[in-house]
Amino acid sequence: MARASGSAASARRDGTDDAQRRALTAEIAAAQAGLPGPHRPAEEVATVIAGLAMAANQEIQLLEDASAPARARTAMRHAAGLST
Repeated sequence: MARASGSAASARRDGTDDAQRRALTAEIAAAQAGLPGPHRPAEEVATVIAGLAMAANQEIQLLEDASAPARARTAMRHAAGLST
C-alpha cells in the first residue's frame, strides 16, 4: 500500500482526523438524542457526511459546480435525519 504524504498524512499521525471524527460523531449523537427515533448509528452517519463532503469538494474543485454545496447540505441533512 502506498504511503500517504503531506498534511493528510501528518493529520493521521497526530490524531487530528480521529479527533474530528469523534467530535462529529458526538455532535450527531447529541442531535439524535433530541429527535424522535429510530436513528442510524452516529458513526455511520459521520461516515456518510464525510463522504458527502469529499464528493462536494470534488464537484466544486474539479467540475466548478457552484450548486454542489447546496446539494451536499441537503444530502447531509437527510443523512443526519434532519430533513423534513
